[in-house]
Amino acid sequence: MAITRTEAELQSAIETMFRVRAVESPPDDQGERTIWHRGHKGADLVTWVDAFGRVTRQELYLFDDCLIWEKASGVRTGETAEHEGSKLGPSPDGITFDSGADDIRIGRARKALQGYAGLDKFILHARLLVGGEKISDERLVTRNARAVSEEHVRLENERQTAPEGARQGQRLALIGMAVLVVGLILWILQLLT
Repeated sequence: MAITRTEAELQSAIETMFRVRAVESPPDDQGERTIWHRGHKGADLVTWVDAFGRVTRQELYLFDDCLIWEKASGVRTGETAEHEGSKLGPSPDGITFDSGADDIRIGRARKALQGYAGLDKFILHARLLVGGEKISDERLVTRNARAVSEEHVRLENERQTAPEGARQGQRLALIGMAVLVVGLILWILQLLT
């Protein structure tokens, strides 16, 4: 049985999700990728995008509620098995799906997302979905796979071509930090004896 959550708890869960930087997988062979927003208070969002940057699937986990939207089939709702922490990637047998889209679950998600005033396009997309808006097939939400791949190559080239002096400075900083930590531990041990 799901615990009844207040509107403030629902909105707080969403807030923790967009305060954390989303994690994005690199494009696969078809240019598709997955973006994870992992909250700390009971809300998680997983988004799949195609090679053009359009959302094809979203999964919103809000405490025990699960809302799954797929471009081809619309919204399905359900309840996740009770456990603490993030519910990202639950096994299919860990979700009990409703016979149809449950208006109460969608209403809770709508209340949670209505206060979101940020610019994260994935969270805004989820807000449109629970608001009942039809999503255009041409709505671009993020960069296309080519742009993501080019950025990855550029960052890797910058890392590899960083001046030797910068790499040496980074190594020296790490060694200095290690010496400082060891010295601090030895000092603490000396105080305790």
